[in-house]
Amino acid sequence: MFSVKATKPTFRSYLPSLQTDVMNTVVPPIKKLEPVLIPGEIVVNEVNFVRKCISTESSQNDLWGKLICTNFKVSFIPQDDSPKQKSQLSHVLLGEHDIPLTCLEQV
Repeated sequence: MFSVKATKPTFRSYLPSLQTDVMNTVVPPIKKLEPVLIPGEIVVNEVNFVRKCISTESSQNDLWGKLICTNFKVSFIPQDDSPKQKSQLSHVLLGEHDIPLTCLEQV
């Protein structure tokens, strides 16, 4: 009774086809910022894109990174470790950018 007619696709893309040079570009890997935790330490909260102000005079030396609060400390993990930021001091439980919760009165 009814003839079956083949339908044409109705979708038409107006975007240009993919270019091969775009596919060959190298994307730098995103550094995953992970805290160094001691046994029994639990991450309570974490915030990305935090700025740590080093100097009040200019913001050129400020560090960007991740702020992590655990049941033991508040830790700042810088996005990139520059050699001038390295400290010669070392601590068994705390890093250069760590503050134990016993030293904080209010968060």
